[in-house]
Amino acid sequence: MTKLLMIIALSLASSLSSADEFKRVEYSKVNAVLQYVHDEVKSPMAQLNTRVSYSGEGEVKAWLEGAGLPEQPLPIDTNHNITLPLLTDAEAKALTLVVNQPAHLTSLNVTLFLAPPTDNVISYQTLFSSLDDINGLTEKMAGGMSWLTPTLKTLQFHFGEPATITMTADGKTTTYRTDETHSIELKRNKRVEAQNPTVTFSRQAESVVSLR
Repeated sequence: MTKLLMIIALSLASSLSSADEFKRVEYSKVNAVLQYVHDEVKSPMAQLNTRVSYSGEGEVKAWLEGAGLPEQPLPIDTNHNITLPLLTDAEAKALTLVVNQPAHLTSLNVTLFLAPPTDNVISYQTLFSSLDDINGLTEKMAGGMSWLTPTLKTLQFHFGEPATITMTADGKTTTYRTDETHSIELKRNKRVEAQNPTVTFSRQAESVVSLR
């Protein structure tokens, strides 16, 4: 899996579209992911992004249709990020998500990415719970192929200038310092996690990514 800020970028395919039609996705598939994120993703660092990716031209519009109701337009910003509602299972099964772009040029990407901690003092368990969220959604999206997906165990923090991360475990205080790229990597340690020490950042990180 590519180790970028966008941790999970999995396209939701649809059997409803042909090459010459608008992109159509059964909304129940999308809603199942939104429901999982709502119910299971706990880390304050984990944030969901849904985006229309396409290689065509023209303004991108999207809407929900079905169930004998008028089309329901969906907000899309200039970066093609789309706001999707969480519905009941029954509501979602009756609807189709439509994007006004050719199906073969268009995909709907669901991305769970990590934002840096907003506080400079955070518990170890809270910090690394973000990996449980990433790994859990990856497995759900991969389905029967989940055994092929790597388990992410490391958090890499990037700072705009030299910084440190400090924690005390087993009666020993350890200070991690940024390397030449102003980055610090912390690998999950179950023994340390059981102690749940406080992790202190000397300054707020600019970004964080998850690695194997």
